Amino acid sequence: MAKAETHKKLFLVIWVLQLLAEAFLTFNFLRTGMFPAKILIPVLIVLVGLAVLTYFLFFGGKKKTGRAARRITKKNIAAIIIAVIMIILSLIGGFMLNKMVSTISKISSTDALTASTNFGVYVLTDDPAQSIEDAAAYSFGTTESNKTLGNSDPVDVIEEALGSSISATEYETAFTMIDALYDGSAQAIILDQAMVDVVEELEQYEDYSDKTRLLYEFTVDREQQVSEEKVDDITQNPFIVYLSGSDTRSAVLTTSRSDVNILCVVNPVTKRVLLVNTPRDYYVSNPAGGGAKDKLTHCGIYGISNSIAALENLYNTDVQYYAQINFTGFETLIDAIGGITVYSDTAFTTKAGTTVQAGENYMNGAQALAFARERYALASGDNARGQNQMKVIKAVIQKLSSGTSIITNYSSILNSLQGMFTTDISTTEISSLVSMQLSDMSGWTVISYAVTGTGGSDYTYSAPGQALYVMYPNDSKVAYASELINKVLDGEMLTESDVSTD
Repeated sequence: MAKAETHKKLFLVIWVLQLLAEAFLTFNFLRTGMFPAKILIPVLIVLVGLAVLTYFLFFGGKKKTGRAARRITKKNIAAIIIAVIMIILSLIGGFMLNKMVSTISKISSTDALTASTNFGVYVLTDDPAQSIEDAAAYSFGTTESNKTLGNSDPVDVIEEALGSSISATEYETAFTMIDALYDGSAQAIILDQAMVDVVEELEQYEDYSDKTRLLYEFTVDREQQVSEEKVDDITQNPFIVYLSGSDTRSAVLTTSRSDVNILCVVNPVTKRVLLVNTPRDYYVSNPAGGGAKDKLTHCGIYGISNSIAALENLYNTDVQYYAQINFTGFETLIDAIGGITVYSDTAFTTKAGTTVQAGENYMNGAQALAFARERYALASGDNARGQNQMKVIKAVIQKLSSGTSIITNYSSILNSLQGMFTTDISTTEISSLVSMQLSDMSGWTVISYAVTGTGGSDYTYSAPGQALYVMYPNDSKVAYASELINKVLDGEMLTESDVSTD
């Protein structure tokens, strides 16, 4: 009988482990808040049913005595197999769901947005200094605007790193500071690294990266408040998300120019999504400059909330949320969902060497990124690039809204988002949207519209005293885009004809 009792204890341990593993899986299922009742209830029924089944196979039936009681029966073996499989599957599923919740909480920030500005200390290429310590006695150049890009003055950060004060001269603009470096008036300069691209837009500074060397880099954080006016129920009320494509390949929250500026107008009731693209060079009022004119892409240097404010002013609307992704994240996300199919109006070859044919093209992440960034091979330049960017976003939305793509690729999707994507849509709201989509599996109608303008040369807030290429807005296009935005928000059933015959 001792052997029979040992078997019973072993069976009980295995069965309890099964219960604990299934409870772990159930807890994480409920914790996500993403699964509708039509999915959750059958899963729970199966888990409970298998637990009951293994219990019966372990302990059910007529009580046996003698040698029969000491033997492990076929039913017992079947119960062990079922229990082990359920323990393994439940643990794997539970950990994967836990990872989902963890990742969403990391990419979602509903409070003040903590952004980072990357500063660099630059010296001339042939300068002998090899570290910031070597430059401790140098004369540094800085600008007044550097103080507004973070919670701390960059000069103070450098002095703290060195443990001693430095000699710093404040210049009116980044350009006069660079001139001082070139002529020897300053031996090192402190420059927001996002400004390097702005500087190199000008012919006289296009070789800046060749003439200078990054000696030291550091990050200054700051908090910027984004919209507090969210919607009450994101599955029942329309809302607008600002989609920003950062041109940096470092962490998403490092402020930089925004090469992609799209307002995503969503009506969850009508299942309509309107994508409104604004060219990066659009000549708009920059809130950071008190309304001074600037290129839209430059607005991103002062933080994502600044870009949002610029677009709200342009279209006379309110933006409730933002979603920011950098180019690396853009590429890995598309690979994570198994690629996309994108329609191209024309055939061309991108600067990266990707061949695009007229019509439908299957693209992996790298190919889609090259397609979305290309403008030089397209007759209408930035206008065509903006339209292609929206085509890619549309393809991603349609792939994800299939539901099965989220389920089968969610692990790789989550991996692609970490460190590359951020949004102020809360974890609860994200879960509600996913649950809604899994519940009705409805297709979404995605319509895109791009405002246009005419190219010219003008002065900008971010590059004072220097004329840059800009795009002057077409006021009628902007007004029509505003009208389309309001129609979607009001629940009108827009179709492609509404954006093709404006």
